[in-house]
Amino acid sequence: MTVTGTGNAPDVVDVVALGESMVTFLPTRPGRLADVPSFHRSIGGAESNVACALAAAGHTTRWVSRVGADGFGDHLVEAIGAYGVDVSHVRRDPSRPTGVYFRTAGDRADDTHEVAYYRAGSAASAMSPAGVDLDAVRAGRVLHLSGITAALSPDCLDLLRELTAPHPNRPLISFDVNHRPGLWGDAHGPEVLLDLARGADIVFVGEDEAEEAWGLTGGPTAIREALPEPGTLVVKQGGEGAVAFRAGRGQSCLPGASRAWEGPPGAMGVPRSSEAESGGGWARRHPAIAGLRNAPSPSRNGPSPESRRGRHDRRRRRLRSGLPLRNPARPPADDTAEARPPHGGSHPHRPGRPGDTPAPPPRRPPRRPGHPRMGDTASRPRLDRRRRGGRRGGTHPMSQTVDRALSILPLLAEGPADLGQVADRLGVHKSTALRLLRTLHEHGLVYRQSDQRYRLGARLFALAQEAMENLDVREIAHAHLVRLNEQCGHTVHLAVYEENEVLYIDKVESRYPVRMYSRIGKPVAITVAAVAKLLLADLPEHERRALAEKLDYPMYTPRSTPHAAAFLQELAKVREQGWATDLGGHEESINCVAAPIRGADGRVVAAMSVSAPNVVVTADELLTLLPLVRRTADAISGEYSGRTPAEPK
Repeated sequence: MTVTGTGNAPDVVDVVALGESMVTFLPTRPGRLADVPSFHRSIGGAESNVACALAAAGHTTRWVSRVGADGFGDHLVEAIGAYGVDVSHVRRDPSRPTGVYFRTAGDRADDTHEVAYYRAGSAASAMSPAGVDLDAVRAGRVLHLSGITAALSPDCLDLLRELTAPHPNRPLISFDVNHRPGLWGDAHGPEVLLDLARGADIVFVGEDEAEEAWGLTGGPTAIREALPEPGTLVVKQGGEGAVAFRAGRGQSCLPGASRAWEGPPGAMGVPRSSEAESGGGWARRHPAIAGLRNAPSPSRNGPSPESRRGRHDRRRRRLRSGLPLRNPARPPADDTAEARPPHGGSHPHRPGRPGDTPAPPPRRPPRRPGHPRMGDTASRPRLDRRRRGGRRGGTHPMSQTVDRALSILPLLAEGPADLGQVADRLGVHKSTALRLLRTLHEHGLVYRQSDQRYRLGARLFALAQEAMENLDVREIAHAHLVRLNEQCGHTVHLAVYEENEVLYIDKVESRYPVRMYSRIGKPVAITVAAVAKLLLADLPEHERRALAEKLDYPMYTPRSTPHAAAFLQELAKVREQGWATDLGGHEESINCVAAPIRGADGRVVAAMSVSAPNVVVTADELLTLLPLVRRTADAISGEYSGRTPAEPK
């Protein structure tokens, strides 16, 4: 084993960050991992990103880890060191590789997003109390750790327990819970993370993480009650910002861009910021220092040491107070950081060009593919209503919160789903999905199971049943029947199937003097009537066959249905074409065309028809009214089932 650097006694630095970093491969174009032909190399690591960001802001930082004695390890050490981070205590392991991972170009919320990790048995997973320079780790005013390291191996867990235990030289411990269920090989991960958090001085935890890992559903206050030990607890809420609890402090209010925090005593609101709304994992975990990465760095021709020191002191004071720094810029998503030299000039890993001269770094980094700038709202993930099941094609403004909440219900209708699946379907952060689910849960519309998955709640079914019982298809259909009668002038009927009979429940009389005889409440001739054919054709096949075998087949006219086989054949035809006729089957002089009325589930709940004597209109002329009859039936179906009518063009 070798050690990068001189190995001299460690200097005291502002922040030491300990944890695994990996080489990240970002695709050159969108698509599945199987289809992407090439990748750009970058770096990724929750802890090293914090060290890089703080170093770029002028703080002294150190990254402590292990990497393989390979080219990927070289790249990590050089790229992180290019920020001014002390990497002299990164150990090289000749027997274990540097971890790598590949990801697709899509956003995490996209259903097609893929990440492939190759970190099992990595050099970093061999970190242990005996294999790390503990003096170098403790030679910082703050030691930043995360729960990811604890999950890598038993040795790594022993190391974190050693570092968070009481010790004469123990620095201020900052711990990001960073719950990754996929990394823990057993069910003890949440318990271990809670124990480590209780041993830290500053703890960062997402509201969604707290529910997923520890089952805490009461919001920031409930999390603080479960974690009273840390002097500072920051509860992250995704795009909404964060809430910070500080021991021994009264309530502080720090309003954000669009809201003020009104929380319990001892809580301080961290305001919403655009980078927190659209930024990646690093910004979500550390919203109070999300602006550090692209802050101006000291340069040879920059401000005097005194002015730099004053500026850095102000930054430290704001950081310790949990305040956001000025000029925030969006850090890279997915724990990745593109190594850039802190003083401008050529890239440290590419040959220089003639004429390259040092230049101060830009205040905002160049936009990289797949990484929108702060404020680039068009690039942020949005709910695709066409794909997610929201309202289609509407032009009227809608409440985004209500739209998102209602979009959860079709997902849960497919079966129980966990918080991550709901967030992915909506294209939102887990904390946003959590608040929507909590609201639906409070109203009984969703239910949280013991396995932390959500399903549709009993109240939703009760409401649906109550609504169905109160629906009156006759009341809904009557105005449509009257309108159809005014358009065509013929008799219009509405019928339903009840207890093996088809009954007329509404009728609008013809305006012609020659009319057909029918009466509301009277059963129809079930083997020949057009409305009966539609209602029976929708029955399951075994019910259709059983009913057909029991019926009598009177020959009202030569065109009447003669037997069960012919009746079943006619029902199959009606079922396929979606409409029916009775052309002289009951009375030779009467013709009829009919269309079905369907409920929300697509089943036929009623049927409507237009009938006329052939002395008023011939059968062929009556058939020309079929499109009008079907449009009327569709309009009744939409109103009965609650479907939004089409927007007028």
